[in-house]
Amino acid sequence: MKRLLALSLTLASLAVSACFVGCNGASEIAREYVGKDGPDKGFSYAKLTRGNHVRKYGLFVPLSYKPTTKYPVIVFLNGIGEGTGMGEGDGKNMTVGLGPFVAKMRDTFDFIVIFPQSDGPWSADSVYADDVITAIDDVSKKYSVDADRISLTGLSTGGYGTYAIGAKYHDRFAALVPMGSNGAAMDKCDQLTKLAVRAYCSESGDIFAGSNDRDMVRKINSLGGHAEFIATPTSGHDCWEYVYGNGELFTWMKMQRRTGAGPGIPRTSATPAPSPTASARPMTPAEANTNLIINTPY
Repeated sequence: MKRLLALSLTLASLAVSACFVGCNGASEIAREYVGKDGPDKGFSYAKLTRGNHVRKYGLFVPLSYKPTTKYPVIVFLNGIGEGTGMGEGDGKNMTVGLGPFVAKMRDTFDFIVIFPQSDGPWSADSVYADDVITAIDDVSKKYSVDADRISLTGLSTGGYGTYAIGAKYHDRFAALVPMGSNGAAMDKCDQLTKLAVRAYCSESGDIFAGSNDRDMVRKINSLGGHAEFIATPTSGHDCWEYVYGNGELFTWMKMQRRTGAGPGIPRTSATPAPSPTASARPMTPAEANTNLIINTPY
């Protein structure tokens, strides 16, 4: 059954990649900055070791980093098109999604960002899921990390992985932000009720994620969770260009705390003002009855 799930997710991811090739705004800007700001700041590559398993991952440390300050962390999970067969990682996972936007904001971006890399589905029982936790532990040993403010986000295959890995290690994360998820993890929703979840998807044109993320949010909330579905005023698979580029998400991430850590931090933000260019589609009666939250996009 697990092999069948992994195969189906891989095929779904490849289908998405084929349908939306060329729309994901790949950029080399993050890889071009690797090593430019010294050994302990900016973009770099690091290696994790677990027994005989060695894997390279990308890392961003704020240029203003001070050991006396505890920094929030974002872990980014790549899509199927940014995997590699090289074994140690090639940094391609920093060319699509979060990496280019961090690079553009590198002078002021004040999160530590970890870029683990998967060659296939981010399944909860995969070696790549273990890599996520090992990388967090390694970075926490070297840098001043706020362990109560670690957010997990990913796109497409990485969106599914955000649910799956976030559920398995739900005690490690404050917030999950899946985007355009290529699969749903309905059997894991009961492990996601204590986490702040924001799921994003284009309001049209995404052949898989439109239902996956809505279904996940609906189920999490039906179990008493704190999940939002947000439709972006975009068409196609790459809603992340809009979300990461807007920047509001990062303010929201800073507000989230791991369950039980710190007083009075809201799990979700207030509904923002309507976008001047587009608005989210209205909630259907069926969605209203199942506690699906759809905010206006930003």
